[in-house]
Amino acid sequence: MESIGKAVLSWVSNKVNHHVCLDENVNKLKRKFEYLNGREEDVVTRLGTELQQGKKLKKEVEVWLGDVQRINDERHAIESEIRDGRYLLRTELGKRVVEMTDEAERLYQKGSFPCGLVFDAPRPRGEILATTNLVGQTTAQRKMEEIWKILKHNDNVRKIGLYGMGGSGKTTLMKHINNRLLEDPPKFGKVIWITVSKPFNISRLQHDIGTTLDLDLSRIEDETKRASKIHAALRRKRRCVIILDDMWEAFPLEAIGIPEPTQENKSKLVLTTRSLDVCRRMECEGIKMELLSKEEAWELFSGRVGNHVLVDPSIEAIARKVADECACLPLAVVTVAGSMRAKDDLCEWRTALRELREVTERHTDILETLKFSYNRLKNQKLQECFLYCALYPEDFEIDREELIEHLIAEGIIDVLDCRKAEHDKGHVMLNELENACLLERVEGHQRLKCVKMHDLIRDMAIRIMSVSPRSMVKAGLQLREIPDEENWTADLEKVSLMKNYIEEIPSSHRPRCHSLSTLFLSRNEYLSSLSDSLFLDLCGVKVLDLSYTRVTELPSSISNLGNLRALLLRCCEMECVPSLSKNRALKKLDLCDCARLKEVPHGIEMLSNLTYLNLHGTIDLEELPSGILPKLSRLQFLKFHCFSRSLTVAGQEIARLRKLETLECQFSGVGDFNKYVSSLANYPGPSTRDDDMEAQRLNDYLLVMGPIDGTSLETHFREKKFSKEAWLLNYSIGREAPNRLVLPKDIQSLFIEECHDLRSLCNNIPSLKYATELKCLEVEYCDGVECLLSLSSSASYRPLQSLEKLCLEKLESLRVLFNTEGFVASPSATICGGTFSCLKIFVLSKCPNIKQLFPPGLLPNLQNLEEIQVTRCEKLEGFIVNNNVDVLITEFKLPKLKVFKLCWLPELKSICGHGVAMACDSLQVIDINCCWKLKRIPFVLPAPSPLKKIYTNKEWWESLEWDHLDAKNALQPLCQFIYTMSY
Repeated sequence: MESIGKAVLSWVSNKVNHHVCLDENVNKLKRKFEYLNGREEDVVTRLGTELQQGKKLKKEVEVWLGDVQRINDERHAIESEIRDGRYLLRTELGKRVVEMTDEAERLYQKGSFPCGLVFDAPRPRGEILATTNLVGQTTAQRKMEEIWKILKHNDNVRKIGLYGMGGSGKTTLMKHINNRLLEDPPKFGKVIWITVSKPFNISRLQHDIGTTLDLDLSRIEDETKRASKIHAALRRKRRCVIILDDMWEAFPLEAIGIPEPTQENKSKLVLTTRSLDVCRRMECEGIKMELLSKEEAWELFSGRVGNHVLVDPSIEAIARKVADECACLPLAVVTVAGSMRAKDDLCEWRTALRELREVTERHTDILETLKFSYNRLKNQKLQECFLYCALYPEDFEIDREELIEHLIAEGIIDVLDCRKAEHDKGHVMLNELENACLLERVEGHQRLKCVKMHDLIRDMAIRIMSVSPRSMVKAGLQLREIPDEENWTADLEKVSLMKNYIEEIPSSHRPRCHSLSTLFLSRNEYLSSLSDSLFLDLCGVKVLDLSYTRVTELPSSISNLGNLRALLLRCCEMECVPSLSKNRALKKLDLCDCARLKEVPHGIEMLSNLTYLNLHGTIDLEELPSGILPKLSRLQFLKFHCFSRSLTVAGQEIARLRKLETLECQFSGVGDFNKYVSSLANYPGPSTRDDDMEAQRLNDYLLVMGPIDGTSLETHFREKKFSKEAWLLNYSIGREAPNRLVLPKDIQSLFIEECHDLRSLCNNIPSLKYATELKCLEVEYCDGVECLLSLSSSASYRPLQSLEKLCLEKLESLRVLFNTEGFVASPSATICGGTFSCLKIFVLSKCPNIKQLFPPGLLPNLQNLEEIQVTRCEKLEGFIVNNNVDVLITEFKLPKLKVFKLCWLPELKSICGHGVAMACDSLQVIDINCCWKLKRIPFVLPAPSPLKKIYTNKEWWESLEWDHLDAKNALQPLCQFIYTMSY
């Protein structure tokens, strides 16, 4: 009985507690749901990033999101009943509140997902390769079909070797095969393309294959262990095609880790080589790459020369003979034709034919035929430029800007009035070499504009340099030691040892090369020490490149290099640089990303000829002593953007650099910022320049006002897309400098972050109205911003008419985009002429107090909008502000809109008002997520529609109201349903 009594008392006690403590428990429930929904928001945010990378949602995460959505719905129902105030139900409601609090806690703990939210989705089967059209349609197509038939239908042949002369089109043909395999229904699960080239190197080949398989082999030094890991990964793949391009020697597949292709694993191997012997030793079915037929060679030649040139029958007759001298080799045809492009002088054609015949009579070597194009280059400087490219390793993608910098330092590009003119000249020279088919234009890492040499063209260039042995080119040959001293002859002019594995230069090595002008030691990633003897007898060196090495200290003998014009130390590991006071000829000093550098080189103020100084990324640099910069009066290029909170420069010192064309630097205060901007030629107000100061005319700048947090802004810096930018960071723009902050009028991009007393851009930064070239405006984390612009009816004030991208994020006080007080035009009138008339991208995120976006008068200006993204604006009710009932809008057009994204807008009821349609002729993606009160989508789409995807929540989609059910049925197949956060 006693136990029964205790149970009854416990039951009664719980009932009383549920009744009496209901209000307290409801508050606990609210707090618990704040934590739970906060975690859900974090999960959804992470998913947004990870799912865009092609990964897949784990089932347990999908179930958890569904449970959170369910319990939120139940919570809203309970709160509704509590608000009804039915006293007799308090006990039961109290019990449910406690139970729900416990469940919310359980879901909160479960939502940590320590093993991740997603799993890797099946990766693409391979990489589509950029390629040119097949040369010689009949011959090439026949070979392609022969290889294709073996790959697809002949299971008895597992290995294929395509062999033929260099320049016959083997690589181009196999690129087409690679792409065709990826576009074809997947008989093969994986297609791997690897460029082998010479010299053969097991480690590099293993690294390249590992990269395609997402294997991290960097910590495995033993080649056998790496091979084992690659072998295991490829065995799991099965049905692979591995294409090894440009093989020069045979090797055992097991040494790399490639499983032997068999009937069981269904895999195949294809290689290209110049040697039939390589095919045989690799046990491949040999297929010879035939040369062009005479008809195909002429068709290719005439197309490259230009058919308009061949209208003259006399020229055509000679041109056919010139084409014949190319021996039907595609590379020779293309290269020789490139050198004769658009030539319409009969005498020039006769001369070309005579020169070619003299070559072919003396030599049968294809390199001599290719040399014809080199000889046809119109001046010596262009020839020197071409030969300079051969200093880089085989298959190396050469950054155009870096190459031009070298050519300037070498004197191959003449000194001109300004840096921009010199770079323009450099690009013209490279374009001429591309047009002559001696260089190929490619897109390198991070979309850099690069050039590349065909390996046969490079062989020809190296042969030219070897005739008079004044160059030593051993780039990319996996050297582990510096060449012996007998290789360093007295008349050497250029030495390239870049991209090797040289670890040190011993003290016994003292080359005596007084004529040496160029020394490339860059990209020797293990090189850490240089002997003092290295530079003792290299007094003629003009360009010294030690970039991307582990050099920690430069020898003091560098002061012997009295003719040194360019010292390149990018990404080195040194903490200090010896005195450069004797290197008076130095024009370029590149210390970019020398993260450990603690001080600028001693004697730098003596470098009166310096035109280029790059200190970007020197994050440990403590100070730039005042008075140094004004002494570097010839500077044209200065980057001092270090992601350091303390390192800044004085505006007046920068203003004294009258020849400056490129600038990235950081100012500590408004005064310095304004002093500098007012010294510019494009300053919109009255100048504060001294009478003897010439105005600067910057072509490229990034001006930073305020302290930089490297962790948050490095990504923003890397994505810098405009040549003229300013960042305003974390400072008082309203109180400290009302109506005083000035911007260059040619600014293209403005980024504002954590300027909390900023209220309105036009009020606090009045010079913005002169920024007629502004294309991008981003305002983030500014708590005081109440409106973007205060508009007036003044015809002379036309703000943001050139703007193409507007991004507003985390603006707690933002209530309207436009304050129209004082704007006397009717609400239907076009606002301020061209405001937003060029706008392409509009992003609004985490602005909790804004309720409406665009006034109707702005709609005619939005015809160029291509992308709208509005997310996490809790009070947003509608897009179009229309307080004037006399103004009736039934339809407005956004003809170029491609992407329309609305996410987490719980109060959004209407996009453009009841009965109003939005005509979107170009719409491709609709993403509407967690907009529960929105019941109608107003889009009017053309037929056929370009719409490709609709991302949304299934429950919301089913709740939509449709004027025509056929529209829903037509759009349903485009839906990709996702789980979303609830409110």
